[in-house]
Amino acid sequence: NHCLDGLHQAAQTVIQAQQPPADAESPAGEGPSHTNESSALVPELSDPAEIISDLGSVLWRILWSYHQMLQFASSVMGEKETEVLRAGMPMVWKAAADEMRRALAGAGLPGLQLSHFLHLLHSLAIFTRVGRIHFGSDSAELDESLTVAAKAYLKTYHRSRMEELKAY
Repeated sequence: NHCLDGLHQAAQTVIQAQQPPADAESPAGEGPSHTNESSALVPELSDPAEIISDLGSVLWRILWSYHQMLQFASSVMGEKETEVLRAGMPMVWKAAADEMRRALAGAGLPGLQLSHFLHLLHSLAIFTRVGRIHFGSDSAELDESLTVAAKAYLKTYHRSRMEELKAY
């Protein structure tokens, strides 16, 4: 549980470092801005690609550290102790994937430039592949969140391109 608490705390530190001040007004002057009121943990961000990138870096370091700890334990501890750590791998991955999923859900991706969105998709594909290969997880919930975000982005992108065409 200490590892999961540390993972959650690290994710919250990244999110809080990127959020606007609590009294920041939304662009329309409608009070503090929030993307998703049902998720108090994920505020609206001024640069969604940056927050997800920063969060991914932090989560990667945590996952790598867990993997390194497992490697070390297997060289100095018995098989029983190593198995306990190995059994915790899916739980550690799920916690990391949940943090990424919450950040993705609250990031407001439809406002990104296409090149930033494609870079973000590539980064998240690598992140989920790490889960599959090294932690034995299919990352189904994260993949579903990514699919929902991609559909919303592409719908908005298509609508804005159609509006541009109508103008001509």
